[in-house]
Amino acid sequence: MSELKEYSWWQIPGFFTKEQCEKVIELGTKQKTKKAKVGNTQEVVKKIRDAKVAWLEDKWLYDAIAPAIHDACISANWHTEWDWMESIQFGTYTKGNFYNWHQDNKPIYTEDCDRENWVGKVRKVSATLFLNSDYEGGEFQLWETLWYNKDELPSGVVHMPGKERGVVSTGTLVIFPSHLHHRVTPVITGTRHSLVIWCLGKP
Repeated sequence: MSELKEYSWWQIPGFFTKEQCEKVIELGTKQKTKKAKVGNTQEVVKKIRDAKVAWLEDKWLYDAIAPAIHDACISANWHTEWDWMESIQFGTYTKGNFYNWHQDNKPIYTEDCDRENWVGKVRKVSATLFLNSDYEGGEFQLWETLWYNKDELPSGVVHMPGKERGVVSTGTLVIFPSHLHHRVTPVITGTRHSLVIWCLGKP
């Protein structure tokens, strides 16, 4: 449950076992990685995000994660309806890599989108699955208010599992509305692996 207000985000510790996480890391590291892109223009902007990503579409991942997100939306009383998930993003953050404050929600996907199941929809729910904990830094931080100063740590930030806080995060799934601001602090040592999931629905 949230420390900000009741049900502003949802956390499932130990959602994946260590063995499952290792399986996902093995799958992800076998894929061709690319520099992470940001924004509606989908460009590489290192001052905003510096990391590498690959894409996973293994059915067993969707079969495991989708019901958990659906149940979280009900349990958290978000009254959010969604009906499609984008490809699952496998993220790799090495020393110095980070992702500044941002939101996941984007404008409605239009007819020129190359995936028909996305057209007319918007990102409504996001989720992050922490796959390992043998790194320092790389902390996931979530903040619910709409205003922020990118150069200062705002009050009311929720510090999600991360070695920076001395908490073992392997296998934890965090689910939250896509409009909430969040970031990944710079990795100090080691390599951080995670999955990012976006759920689409009509506005």
